[in-house]
Order: sequence, then C-alpha cells, then structure tokens
Amino acid sequence: MIFRRRGQPKEAAKLYREALPVAKHDFGKESYEVAVCLEKLATALGQMSKVEEARENYNKAYKMMCRLLGESHPEARRVKSNMNTVMASLGAETINLEEHERRLADLKASLPASDPDESAARQKSIFVCLQTIAKEYRDRGMLEESKAKAEEGLELVRRWHPEKHADEAILLSLLADCHGKTGEWEEALKFTKKACRIYKKTMGP
Repeated sequence: MIFRRRGQPKEAAKLYREALPVAKHDFGKESYEVAVCLEKLATALGQMSKVEEARENYNKAYKMMCRLLGESHPEARRVKSNMNTVMASLGAETINLEEHERRLADLKASLPASDPDESAARQKSIFVCLQTIAKEYRDRGMLEESKAKAEEGLELVRRWHPEKHADEAILLSLLADCHGKTGEWEEALKFTKKACRIYKKTMGP
C-alpha cells in the first residue's frame, strides 16, 4: 500500500505477488485475505497499464468476494466498483454481461423475421452479441464460459452459412485463444488451422 501511495506500482505489484502465496497458506486459498491481496495486485497492475492482468485479478478478487460474502455485500460491491473505475481509466471499461445476455435472448426470439434481409441483419446482430459476450468472458478469465458462447455462435453460423463464412473463422480463432490460455496447445492449433483455412477461402490469400 505504501508503494502504491508513493507512485511505485511496480514495487507494489512485486510485494502483492509475494504476499499472495503467504495469504493462501495462512488463511486458505478461498479467503477474504486472498481476495484483498488479489484486488491490491490488480490495482497496482492497472497503474502499470497492464490491462489484461489487472482485469483478470480484479475478476478473481470479485468472484471470491461474492462466493465468500455474497454479491450484495459492501466489500464485493467495492471491489466491483474499483474494477470498473480502473478499467474505465485505462480505456477498457467492462461490459454489462447481463444486459448483453438479455439482448441476445430478445434477438433469438425475434427470428425468423418475415423479411429475408431483416432476418440476415438479426442473425448478424446475434453473432456480434455472442462474440462480444465470449470475448468479455475470455478477458475476465472465465474461459469455459467463453468457449461455450463461442461454440454456441459456431453452431448458429454454420446453420446460417453452410458454405463457410468469415464469422466462423472469427469464432474459431476465439476458441483457439481460450484453449491456448489453458495450455491446451493441440486444441488451440487445431482451431487456428481451421480458422486460417476459412479465412483463406472466404477472404483470399
């Protein structure tokens, strides 16, 4: 905390990284103290403009606070508020997933439209919505949720565009990224190769 107040986020981040295993050992992996440590680390990383690492640690801290204290607890709300403030200051404001999920459900319910052009427009909106949700889950470190949304999108895109489409390649690339983040390199490579083949077919060399 002293390092952060003195404008030395690099030293603060180093301190919190070292404190994290100690907190896990002394208080348990799932504890208030670990959640606070994760939050402080995230804040220091944010001050270093390490957006993805900051977001990942904020989300870990927030989810742990929610599990321990409940989503409506002041401490959980405080962590979420800090996360949103720091992410916004870095130009990486988090999206409202619940809002996007509701919009997705509404769009799905609106199909099929009587006009073919309108149906195509709504299909594209569904794709964009699924892609946005999957990316947000990925950025929050919620990789299984991200994979599920990307796979849902793939199923729909393949149904709408059986002849192959660039949207399929976009979702395959997203799946490759998620598998890579979990160390599933063979799966990541498989999805990357599929995406490249579709990109080449639909967009040229």
